[in-house]
Amino acid sequence: TAYQYKVVAFNTANVRSSASEPVSATTKVIPVPPSGLETSKEIARVVRVTWAPNPEKDVYGYLVEVSRKPDGGFRKLAQVQSAAAAALTAEDTGLDPGTFRYYRVKALDREGIESLWSAVVEGRSKPTPEAPAGLTVQRENNLTRVGWAPPPQTDVVQYKVWSKRLLGWDLLAATERPEYILAPAEAAKALTIAVTAIDKDQLESEKSAPLKVEPIQR
Repeated sequence: TAYQYKVVAFNTANVRSSASEPVSATTKVIPVPPSGLETSKEIARVVRVTWAPNPEKDVYGYLVEVSRKPDGGFRKLAQVQSAAAAALTAEDTGLDPGTFRYYRVKALDREGIESLWSAVVEGRSKPTPEAPAGLTVQRENNLTRVGWAPPPQTDVVQYKVWSKRLLGWDLLAATERPEYILAPAEAAKALTIAVTAIDKDQLESEKSAPLKVEPIQR
């Protein structure tokens, strides 16, 4: 904001001089809102927020806020010191898989002047894999083989095979292949089987649709 100023002198009798020539001054401009905000969507239990440093040399830090919705309810997540790096970072940790959050950032200069808020950006923690699908059972030379179609996620490293009991499920086995051969004692009784997928970050999918496996008739 621009202001005009004049000065008038006066003596003890309160006789005043003419006003000086006017001079103008402009108050300091607030920092521009931070730009280049980006958020992660594939980090387990974390959303990472990054943005570009402000162009003002006296910006000393940034305030990062987070909300469950894009249009309100924001709270402080972190205050990050300014750096000469190509990007600045804050992390929202301890999130459940597939959690959506919304973030905004403002710049703070050394005189306590704050920028307007940046645009709000959406972030999401990595979701669990999809459940395996298409469970099938095959009999081969008295062996009972249960197979399934892997989920589309490429970082699945393990499967857990579950057997339904009256209340809940029992873990039968863990395997790295999309199949499981029942042990003779398991194949001798009727089972209801489901499978979960586990990725490299140990995020586990929901159980697949169950498959009823009849016992081998001897």
